[in-house]
Amino acid sequence: MSYLHRPRLYFAGRFQADPSTVNNDPTHYNNATFQPNFQLPGAGATNGWWNPDGTGMFRFYGCKVTAVDFDGAATDPVVGLAVSDSNDRVAGKIVDLDPQQQLVSQIWGFQVRIVGADNQCLVRGDFRPAAFTDLWTRATAQGDGDAGSGACWQSVLENVEWGEVSGSPFLSALKAATQGGKLSIKFNVDGYSLLSTDPEFTTGRVVGVIGPYQEGEPANFSPGRHVVPVIQAVNFFPAWWTRSAESWWRTSATRW
Repeated sequence: MSYLHRPRLYFAGRFQADPSTVNNDPTHYNNATFQPNFQLPGAGATNGWWNPDGTGMFRFYGCKVTAVDFDGAATDPVVGLAVSDSNDRVAGKIVDLDPQQQLVSQIWGFQVRIVGADNQCLVRGDFRPAAFTDLWTRATAQGDGDAGSGACWQSVLENVEWGEVSGSPFLSALKAATQGGKLSIKFNVDGYSLLSTDPEFTTGRVVGVIGPYQEGEPANFSPGRHVVPVIQAVNFFPAWWTRSAESWWRTSATRW
């Protein structure tokens, strides 16, 4: 079950997704009719929409390991360490499938690292490009559209490189448990800010899980059923209901 396997770690913090919204409108692709105001911010679907100067950047920041789960242990020297993106190349990029399909935005060129207190990289992996899933309105009090929505990305980290992890029983166990030079990752996002005057513009909250990858597992979904919501506003979510999965769900549900 990929990220639901032990040993696994939980992380939480913030993310930045900075798409350029000029490409949200197919009319902006016609050079013969392009207007200068299409590059200016506009309310709703006017001008260049809400973020015409976006860089396309996708990154984690301020993220830390919040807990681990392996062999009955709940703590490890890795708890509290930073979960970050690359330090030797540009940040990942977030892109839409096409101008008229903005509900499965994909992440490309993203790298995930766990960094030690001495700023040494303990784990590094390349996020296999994936689109978000399970987009749903989870916090209407925060606003309509993206501001009140949540979504998740599930994929694998490929080409995983390990630093000196002997000081962390958890990372040593994770290294021994995973296969194929990969790790499994899933993260949920919400609380996104579209307000340009907000100091946290283009950012939101992220909470996620990293676990071992087993050969033959699907990279971008969990091979289980979706749990059906009782309340209309609550979304379906994938589950493989074992005692381990139940423990993960109860634990992760309290981490928001």
